[in-house]
Amino acid sequence: EVQARRLAGMLARKGYSGEVAWPVIRDGVDGLPEHQRD
Repeated sequence: EVQARRLAGMLARKGYSGEVAWPVIRDGVDGLPEHQRD
C-alpha cells in the first residue's frame, strides 16, 4: 500500500492522472514477488 501511494505520487508529479496511474500501479505491485499468493 505504501509502495502504491509513493508510485501514485511520483506519477502525479510527472503529470499522469489517477485514472491512468492506478491500473498501472496495481498491475506492477501485484506482480512483485512479495505480493504473490502462495
